[in-house]
Amino acid sequence: MFRFLINFIKYRSIILGNVKISPNVFIRYSIIKGEVNINTGVSIFRANLVGRISIDENSSVVGPFTYVHSVDKNVKIGKRCAIAPQTTIITSGHNRHLKPKSFSSGGEKTEGSIVIEDDVWLGAGSILVGNCHIKNNVSVGAGAVLLGRAYGPDKFYSGVPAVEK
Repeated sequence: MFRFLINFIKYRSIILGNVKISPNVFIRYSIIKGEVNINTGVSIFRANLVGRISIDENSSVVGPFTYVHSVDKNVKIGKRCAIAPQTTIITSGHNRHLKPKSFSSGGEKTEGSIVIEDDVWLGAGSILVGNCHIKNNVSVGAGAVLLGRAYGPDKFYSGVPAVEK
């Protein structure tokens, strides 16, 4: 309880679980819970980070409505990455190739890790789903949807689903 209060006062955020925060980190008005590792120089503002997440040096995750979520797999964000407002990064989903089932039955859950390498920019409202691997120096246009595959390096992607432009 004491650690929760210290973090709440210092970062003005709700921080729960096994969260490791390096020095020189800016966090405000966010919810961070699970196994989260935040390295030096990272900026997190009005974002929700839940699950097994690692953010490397000098990256920024900016909200509002920015959501990074993992269930059993990992999300790794590299160095000098910029994640714009309203971006959703989620490791889990449903198998769209199976015969449809009712929403209440849930269908077959799928999940895969997400790796975002160094110097990546994700435009506002972009969506990443499990098994995405975004390589170095990739830019993603606003509103793009990146499905589970490798992207880049040194490319620009946009659209639904995202394609190289």
